[in-house]
Amino acid sequence: DASPEKSYAFQQLMSMVGKGSGYTKLVSEYEKKVERQPRNVNLRMVLGHIYAHGGRTQEAIASYKKALELKASALAWVSIAAAESENKNFDEAVAAYDAALKLGPSKEQKQEIWRAQAEIALYRRDLERARACFAELIRLEPNSLFVRRELAQLYTQNRLYDEARRVLEEASSLGSSADKEQIALDI
Repeated sequence: DASPEKSYAFQQLMSMVGKGSGYTKLVSEYEKKVERQPRNVNLRMVLGHIYAHGGRTQEAIASYKKALELKASALAWVSIAAAESENKNFDEAVAAYDAALKLGPSKEQKQEIWRAQAEIALYRRDLERARACFAELIRLEPNSLFVRRELAQLYTQNRLYDEARRVLEEASSLGSSADKEQIALDI
């Protein structure tokens, strides 16, 4: 209840609870907590995460929006965007990610936002938008071989092999020979 983040402990709890009767009990417990403390932003966010875990994305979005009414936060917008994306409501997801960016999210949240927006752009076959999103990621981590490898993987998954090769060649100029082995990708 202390943190609205999807922490490692939260992920472990959800994997232990699963989606059966334990999940139903957890939902009921948190719905009661929210009823008792309707202005508690953290409880509303956690309830939203619980709903999202169970595939109840509309209820998750409603819970996140209630949290936003109480306190604007990048985390709430990112959570809404993820749920909208899960429902393939990409216009709503992009709008929510954009709203999160306006609230000065943490570096990690910015990375999550730009990565998710790149994936949406690639899904839509909007290569220019995907490139712009990855340019933002690279701006956040200019020497990150991982980000460049990730971009190459996304290009490869979308059969954009020339783009993947170009990104990997650029990355090879950044690191040592040991680093270069870590970014190798079969194309």
